[in-house]
Amino acid sequence: MEEDTALREAATRQASLRGQDKTDFRAYPRLTYVLHIKTERSLNLSIALSPELQSLVVDCLGPGQHFASQQLANIWIAEGIESIIFLSATGVGNNIAVYVAAQPDSVSVFNRDEIVAHLRRRLS
Repeated sequence: MEEDTALREAATRQASLRGQDKTDFRAYPRLTYVLHIKTERSLNLSIALSPELQSLVVDCLGPGQHFASQQLANIWIAEGIESIIFLSATGVGNNIAVYVAAQPDSVSVFNRDEIVAHLRRRLS
């Protein structure tokens, strides 16, 4: 996911929650960081799919479909899929989900020291 995609998604989600009770906008990210992701088996749902598969993806990965998307993830994990690439809900850019079952060293933070220093400054 590109940084502008992450920011667009956060802004879209924040805008959709405006006016709802108990929404704490301080919980939204203000710091982005670069991840290096290496998985053996990835499923790319951002490419052109057959109409039947596209319909299934839209039904399962659409807003409010958390149970359906989790069930679909369980199937993929059981088949050895470690990550999926999918279109952003904003319609621009892609997201990637890495399943916890992936190898422990498959995700690393490139600018980890910078992030830790920033967080320490904010907490002190």
